[in-house]
Amino acid sequence: MVTENGEKSTAQIYENTRRKLGDSNTTPSPQLTVKMRCYRSATVCLVLLCVVLLTAVIVLSVKLTQDKDQLRVKIDNLTNERNWLMMENNELQKNFSKADEWIYFSSYFISTEMKTWDESRRYCRERGGDLIIINNTEEEDFISRKTISSGERFWIGLSDRDVEGTWRWVDGNPLSYSFWAAGEPNGNISENCVESIRPGWNDAPCYIAQKWICERNVL
Repeated sequence: MVTENGEKSTAQIYENTRRKLGDSNTTPSPQLTVKMRCYRSATVCLVLLCVVLLTAVIVLSVKLTQDKDQLRVKIDNLTNERNWLMMENNELQKNFSKADEWIYFSSYFISTEMKTWDESRRYCRERGGDLIIINNTEEEDFISRKTISSGERFWIGLSDRDVEGTWRWVDGNPLSYSFWAAGEPNGNISENCVESIRPGWNDAPCYIAQKWICERNVL
């Protein structure tokens, strides 16, 4: 049997429970709804920003890797080209520095063999040079000292074989400075190639075998 106080207590408990359940089902206020929407929007924006940043980092990383690979390839190519040029230059130096064939002076190479004018020029060209072109007094003084000291004759890169009387160097340029010996040139059509003698130049038959002087640019 329930007492009156007991019935009141049960009623109170019921009423309190109902109120609590009623409070839990209460519709949120407009201010709270706005805040919740703003929070969700901010969260979505933050996620999207993270995705964009991550994508940018990946793209940039790929681009930098590609650029690095291309740069490495270019460096390797330049290194190989440099090594090839060094090997070629060393080979040329060997060809020009043989004691029994050449005497080295600055960019000039003086033979110790005897060849025709054409053979002499071919020999120079096969080794990266050509018969000497004398464009100034300094070069002529060098040739003269060598000619005087040895008493020998040397082919130089001057001839009029294309047009008689029109003297041209082996690079195609016309003669501008001349150091002919007295009375030279005088060989007409029979003497079309030029040799350095003491004291100056002389036109001579191109088929004569004698020494020669090559010239080339030194790296």
